[in-house]
Amino acid sequence: MTNPLEDLLRKPDLRDLARTPMHMVMGTRLVVICQRAGHDPREALAERLGSPLAATRLLSAVQIVGDHWPDCFLISPPCCRGLGPDEMALSAMTAAAAANDRPRFDTACREMLDAEARDATYAALSAFAHALPPHAAASNATQQP
Repeated sequence: MTNPLEDLLRKPDLRDLARTPMHMVMGTRLVVICQRAGHDPREALAERLGSPLAATRLLSAVQIVGDHWPDCFLISPPCCRGLGPDEMALSAMTAAAAANDRPRFDTACREMLDAEARDATYAALSAFAHALPPHAAASNATQQP
C-alpha cells in the first residue's frame, strides 16, 4: 500500500516525460550550466538537439520564459532525474504547445502568466517544438524514442 504523503512529495521523473518536454527541460538545464561557466550554450544545444535551429528556438524560449516567469525560475541539477515545480510547469506547457493545444497550455499557466506573457511563451515553445528534428536523440538517462 502506498503512502499518500509520499505520493504527493514524489517528484515526477524526467525519464517519464515525452521527448519534446524532456528536451526542453534538459536544454534549459544545459543553458544555465553554460551561462554560469561563461560559455555560449548554442553549440552544445545544437549537438544535443541535432539542429542549430532547434537550439536557437530553445534559447529564445528560455529567454521568454525567464522574462515572464513570476518568480526566479528554479531548475534541478542536470544529474537529477526529478523535476522541480517550475520544470513540471514548463514540461506541461511544452507538451501542450507541441500538441498545438492552446487551451491545455493556458490551463497550465493561466494563474502564473498574464495573457500577453502566455501568447509570447506559447509562440516560443511551439516554435521550439516544431524545430526539434524527429531524430533528436533522447538523453542517455531517458532512453525514450
